[in-house]
Amino acid sequence: MNLPARRSVFKYQSSKLDKVELRVRFPERLENRKTPVTDASLEIYNEKSGLSGDSTIQVLEDREGTIWVSTSKGLDRFRYSHFVSVNPSQGHQNFTLLAGGGGGEIWAGSAAHKPITLIRGEESVSKDDVKYISSFYRADGGVVWWGGFGGVWRQQNDRFDFFLQPPDTKTDWVWEVIRADADGGLWIGLGDVGLIYFKDGVWSKRPLPEGLLERVPSASYHASSGKIWLGYTENRAALLDNNKVRAFTSADGLDIGRIRVIRGRAEHLWFGGELGLAIFDGERFRSIRKTGGERFGTVSGIVETSDGALWLNEVHGVVYISPDEVRKMVENSDHQVNFRLYNFLDGLPGAPQMNWTVSTAIEATDGRLWFATDNGLAWIDPSKTVKNDVPPPVVVRAISAGEKTYETTASLSLPKGTESLRIDYTALSLSIPERVRFRYRLEGFDDEWRDAETRREAFYTNLGPGDYRFRVIASNNDGVWNENGAVLEFTILPMFYQTRWFLLLCAAAVVFLVWLGYKWRVREVKSRLRFQFQERLAERTRIAQDLHDTLLQGFVSASMQLDVAVDNLPADSPAKPRLNRVHEIIGQLIEDGRNTVKGLRSAETNGSTDFEQTFFRVRQDLDVQKRIDFRVVIEGLPAPLDPVVNAEAVFIGHEALVNAFRHSQASVIEVEIEYASKNFRILVRDNGVGIDSQILRSGRDGHWGLSGMRERAEKIGARLRLWSRAAGGTEVELSIPNRIAFNNQMSRRVPVWLRKFYTPKSESTKMEQEDR
Repeated sequence: MNLPARRSVFKYQSSKLDKVELRVRFPERLENRKTPVTDASLEIYNEKSGLSGDSTIQVLEDREGTIWVSTSKGLDRFRYSHFVSVNPSQGHQNFTLLAGGGGGEIWAGSAAHKPITLIRGEESVSKDDVKYISSFYRADGGVVWWGGFGGVWRQQNDRFDFFLQPPDTKTDWVWEVIRADADGGLWIGLGDVGLIYFKDGVWSKRPLPEGLLERVPSASYHASSGKIWLGYTENRAALLDNNKVRAFTSADGLDIGRIRVIRGRAEHLWFGGELGLAIFDGERFRSIRKTGGERFGTVSGIVETSDGALWLNEVHGVVYISPDEVRKMVENSDHQVNFRLYNFLDGLPGAPQMNWTVSTAIEATDGRLWFATDNGLAWIDPSKTVKNDVPPPVVVRAISAGEKTYETTASLSLPKGTESLRIDYTALSLSIPERVRFRYRLEGFDDEWRDAETRREAFYTNLGPGDYRFRVIASNNDGVWNENGAVLEFTILPMFYQTRWFLLLCAAAVVFLVWLGYKWRVREVKSRLRFQFQERLAERTRIAQDLHDTLLQGFVSASMQLDVAVDNLPADSPAKPRLNRVHEIIGQLIEDGRNTVKGLRSAETNGSTDFEQTFFRVRQDLDVQKRIDFRVVIEGLPAPLDPVVNAEAVFIGHEALVNAFRHSQASVIEVEIEYASKNFRILVRDNGVGIDSQILRSGRDGHWGLSGMRERAEKIGARLRLWSRAAGGTEVELSIPNRIAFNNQMSRRVPVWLRKFYTPKSESTKMEQEDR
């Protein structure tokens, strides 16, 4: 079977296959080929090379391009692998990688007892005498300096020369090789000794540039501009430029812990450390965040390609960041990066290499990217990556409630009282099923989509009765989503106490109880007001009786005695005119006292339907002699008032009328009594001289009429409005809500159909007849 390059064999280990549509693909018959088939044009797979058996039964290709081969011993899967693994020889570890010449070859050194190897295509050539490689520096003229255990190697073409470390030092690793000057001098980072100057095979102690730390850096990078970047532990870095050192710390935004790798391209400079990735903008460092606000893991290798993409050898795998995402995170400091992660499922032979002091990722001259892992090397060609564009079909398999599982039928009803359930779903993508991701949402319960990662179950609790619609969507291994997904509609039947009629009945009961509480409260308030009124009424009656029996009787007796005394005086007595004046004053006081007693007793009515007659009698009680056009107008159907309200309204109306008759000097006085649908209203108005604004606000000194009217209106929850204008008359309006005014609830409203049969009776004719 002729398979494309970089396809690898995977034995399918699952004990149960999801249902998937497969189609047969027969290879072209070899005898019909125009070009003779040679062994080089075929890749032969048998049991020795990993196939489950030597006897092939059938070959199938599924909808995603995966090849399935059934043999006499099992089922094998051939799928596209993004990475190709390469292991120079068994036992290589802790690689140091360097891109070679224009053929795409690379040099791979190992810290183990393994020789440095040149990998060119499918071939590899080892230098058996060059071992224990830990670092490198590419100098001018094609010279490469390799740091190793116990010294340094100088490579020029295929020749390697070894220079032993200073004899007065303990044998140790050379962790860094750094250019010291343009004449070929180097700074060699030797174990715990620090930086030692080396030139032309001679080791010497030489003062370091001022500000440069003596200890060995944890990372270095020689920029094309000639500047050298050095990284250290504890968020420290240094820039060496013509022996001038500029130091950077966490105060400059550096927050990635120990720096493991520094790489750059064009104007971008990247720093990888134990706590993630950072970029240097020329003045400060800025940590890069992933989607969700998290840091990247430890970064030991960085490659920025010519198209602007960024590749990281990160602790979780190889990270790819697209050019567009790189542009966004360079321009916007708050941008959270979207990326793609490659791991063993994509062909990486192991976890990314995290130790050593050089970049564990490099770009070869042919564009391929090489990554070091703890189980060998792997390369990828970014220009030839294949994307799975086939969205996976999604299926809802079952729904479980309690201990019972239900089939996903069109009209599914779950039992009454169901609160918790589990929904099983899956997506049919067999290329890399471990990469299939899901999102789901239960309409009627969830406000947003839930990210389930690779989980194929959804759990819900505390559900109520109603209609629900479960939606689930999925993406394949390359992040292509099936936006339509699968849908399951179901209904949870309600218990009797969850039905609408039960809830309505409960709501009605609550409203009824609230209404009863309100009625009880109103009745209690009215009873208290009535009791207070009875107390005040009794007190008023007692005061009226005392005034009549004591003060008035005393004035009458005094008047009679004075009358006798005046009669006994001679007609020409000089005291007689003065005594006659005193007699007239006493008579006026007696008359005023009687009027006051009448006013006190006028409030003794107890909700009589002759409420209007009270106002008719005011003119008679006051014995007004002046000709005044006085009338009482009634609108609406009269109804008995609450006794307490009746008493207070009579007092307020009586007080307003008395003031009008005594002080207004009016020719027209009118009382309007309105039984409206919402309010009971009394309006007393005249066309007299009006009331001064100051008196209207605070009352006349020594008189309590206006303030008493306001207090009484407030006590019964009524609204009192007084309006007056000089020479424009006065209006006094009392408005009482029907719920307060009337003793009987049925008399709150007068039906519209009844009002047209009732014609308010104007009393002006009656009053005129009485005047005549």
